[in-house]
Amino acid sequence: MQSAMDRLSDLVEPFPGIATRAPRPINEVEAAIAALDADEIAAKRDRLLWLMNAIVHGSLYRYNREVRRAIKRTWRGSLAIDGTKLAISSTKFGGGVRKEYRNCNSTRMHHSEAMGGWYVRLGDHGGFHEDGVTPLSRKEVRDATWALEVHFGVMIDDEHATKSNRTLNLAVAVSIDTPGARIGENSLTVLEAAHKFATENGIGPGTVVGDRAVMPNAQYKKFKKPARELGYKTCHDYTSTQLGKIDGPIGSVQVEGQFCCPAISAAMTNATKNARKRLDTVDDDADTAEPDRTYAQQLERRTLLNLPIKEIPNADGELRISCPASDPRGGVSCPLRERVVAQIEDAELRNKLTDRMNDGKTRLRITNPPVMPGAICTSTQLTHKVKLDDKTGKYYQDYAYKSPSWYKMYGQRQQVETFNKDVKANGMSDTKRRRVRGFAKQGILAAMFAAATNVKRINAFNAVRNANKQNSPTDPGPSGHPDPDPDPDPDPDPDPDHSIAVRDEDLSPPDEIAA
Repeated sequence: MQSAMDRLSDLVEPFPGIATRAPRPINEVEAAIAALDADEIAAKRDRLLWLMNAIVHGSLYRYNREVRRAIKRTWRGSLAIDGTKLAISSTKFGGGVRKEYRNCNSTRMHHSEAMGGWYVRLGDHGGFHEDGVTPLSRKEVRDATWALEVHFGVMIDDEHATKSNRTLNLAVAVSIDTPGARIGENSLTVLEAAHKFATENGIGPGTVVGDRAVMPNAQYKKFKKPARELGYKTCHDYTSTQLGKIDGPIGSVQVEGQFCCPAISAAMTNATKNARKRLDTVDDDADTAEPDRTYAQQLERRTLLNLPIKEIPNADGELRISCPASDPRGGVSCPLRERVVAQIEDAELRNKLTDRMNDGKTRLRITNPPVMPGAICTSTQLTHKVKLDDKTGKYYQDYAYKSPSWYKMYGQRQQVETFNKDVKANGMSDTKRRRVRGFAKQGILAAMFAAATNVKRINAFNAVRNANKQNSPTDPGPSGHPDPDPDPDPDPDPDPDHSIAVRDEDLSPPDEIAA
């Protein structure tokens, strides 16, 4: 078994010779890492990630097509992504490397699994808060563990799912790296692997959900932009420093992901920030302003100032927005917009916009229009085509923050947290079951533990499914006699060229696929 693992890992090990059985001096390890070829590291890393994801996918393909259809029938392509620690065993050397001993030709001993890092439960798992800039305190990093970090992508429900139509939460993608390193890249690796699996099974992209270390902290170009190019929507939370408003396109403002009228009040802009302060001080009435007395009411009033969006952003991040005062879907009336419309020379366009503003709808009256308005206020266009840039795209999401649909979608993040807990309980957290050295070997074993967790969940799913079959009344059929072989899955075969002997079809288990 050890020889087989060695032969396999040699083909996919990105850092050959770096992990050793005994610790070595830091300067010796750093020199060995510097001597590695960057192109070979990248090629071997891609090969390793392909193998890890093949093992995870093998846990589903070991079941016949009938079972696989039942699993994927309710999945609409949505995914939750999260990282968890893969602790590294150490018998003679209990820790890693402190920052002050790096890159200084130190002769102190390095951990024998040198590609690991300090994993901290809080923040970005790499020693910083979720903003990726502010370092954690000494107290917060006291329980740090030398480990690798594994990212899992787990199938989840979308916002339209019902209690009777839930998705089986299985891992369909995995990645591995140093804790807190390349979070955007690793999350994208997971998303691309999951997207490939979904596409192969005729499932389109859904919504991707992640914690704040992934979204919005990862750079827009490293995760959210390529995710949108694949067709995925995004749903996430914000840190306290990311609340409030920033400048949006053509004179608008962006408040917690949504484009809003620039006349939005400070009370509505800072509603979430003030609510978090009240929770900290247990004072529900602190910082309340205007007629708004609760956070929910402030959020509800804030939706009136959201810029109507004609369509969700396309793969290039382009979308069309309009002024809420001259759009039937808007919720405000504005004296500035009324003056702009009154000055339009084209009578047909002027009358059209006037009719839109005087539609009999109860609207919130703007009393403080911007002194220096942008094109969103002064243009006579009905809609404006804008494009998400690195800043607005970083914070934009497809669900109104704290709305019912946001709560339902973001709440699915707990499914990947539960999977992390289960895969650890199934043995991944036990370093005695991973007494090997090497980045690739640790990754392969992590993928096997994820596959084993999938198998347990599928077996439980099948047990319930078979019990429901036995308890269901049998259709007597047109002849009045029960059908001896009822089809539990009447859905058409998406692949008619491979539809023979569906119930007899079976594929090799993950260990044979890996071998």
